[in-house]
Amino acid sequence: MITATQRAEAMAQQILISARLHNDRVVTHDEVDAVMSRDHDKEQGKANKEMVRRIIRKQAASEFVRVIFTEDERYWAIREQLHHMSADAVHALRDEITDGGDDDPRGWDKALTNAISVRLSNRPIPARLWGCKPVSIRLWREPRPRPAADERPATDERKHVRIVNGGTRHVIPTRDALTEINAAMMQPLVKRQVREMSAARSSARIVYKDERGTVVLRPATEEEIAAADRRTAATPFAALAAYEAATHAALGSAPRDLADLARHLFTLGKFAPPEHHLEIVETHSAVEEAWDALRRARCLIDRNAAHDKARAAVERAREAIVAVASRAHRMHGTDLPGTAEEIRNAALGYNAVDATSEELSAVTTGTPTVRVHCRSDSGTGWTVTATITAGVDSPIGHIPAHPPIALTFRKRDGRHDAAENTRRMFGRLFRVDVPVTYDLDPRP
Repeated sequence: MITATQRAEAMAQQILISARLHNDRVVTHDEVDAVMSRDHDKEQGKANKEMVRRIIRKQAASEFVRVIFTEDERYWAIREQLHHMSADAVHALRDEITDGGDDDPRGWDKALTNAISVRLSNRPIPARLWGCKPVSIRLWREPRPRPAADERPATDERKHVRIVNGGTRHVIPTRDALTEINAAMMQPLVKRQVREMSAARSSARIVYKDERGTVVLRPATEEEIAAADRRTAATPFAALAAYEAATHAALGSAPRDLADLARHLFTLGKFAPPEHHLEIVETHSAVEEAWDALRRARCLIDRNAAHDKARAAVERAREAIVAVASRAHRMHGTDLPGTAEEIRNAALGYNAVDATSEELSAVTTGTPTVRVHCRSDSGTGWTVTATITAGVDSPIGHIPAHPPIALTFRKRDGRHDAAENTRRMFGRLFRVDVPVTYDLDPRP
């Protein structure tokens, strides 16, 4: 049976051999851990790690290898590498680390960041760097490659059109349509409520005895599916515009604010799923009644009663809007539309009420972009406010697709303006397939 010292010496020899063959004659903590993990099931792999390191350091000179175990040794090894890099290359490395943010392990490496700061400073070069030969291995961890943008999986689920009493066409999954047809044909409880029915293949016409009336089900065409997809994509942004109108009505309580809210509710009903239509229609009627009461009020008592009615109608409108889109009360960065088609659909939904016909036409012909308006504070200039808006650039101006998103942060680099600091801070976070422009506010 071998002793602990013999075990450590055998392990040290394996590490030195690996360093000469695979690590450019450099022994680091990572090299020691890798070789000992490789030989963990052997006798030498059971050696004491500290004893192995001491033996390696003693034999380093005779074996012509370089040992980098301590932080000071690693710091100076990095300094040697940076000393042989051009200033532009070091600047580019620093910019990469800055763009990587908290996800970049190099930003948390104190030895590396300190070495870069000293390299780019005006300090004199120490004598130990004159004529030095840097190691060729990388002494810091590289960031993981960013995953490719998730592609939406293509769905082969078929769609049907459901028409109630000859009204609006609603696109529903084929599974739901066939379930309704089978229930009307086969289930006794449902059959008792059917006055008349005719079916052929996957289409059917069902006449119910109750309030459901006449229902027509048939396969949807590609144009109908595309229109339904656009309507679904625009619904959250139509809800954002409606919630903004409700907020203005709550603050002002003027007849014109209620009239504007009523228009937004009427438009939202065109985008919302069928299960929300009844509530939206009733809420729209309540808002119009409150608007009429405010418009007709003459005395103080009537005006107070009308304001109470308006507040109740606005609160009900808020609840109905949030029921359609749960995040309509606030625009989140994760809700930012990312593709050209998504931005167009969002712009059509968000501007459906207030936009002119010329603006709506420009949405379909303009260029979808994401604009970031950057402004420094008027005091020290170190606080930056970035306002993010996705929209469509056109000859008549920028047409927004959602309420602006405002972000406030402190500059990372005082040598650059607010736009460049914003790009470095948030540029990597944008998951969009359209151009992103950073506009600097010219005001001081």
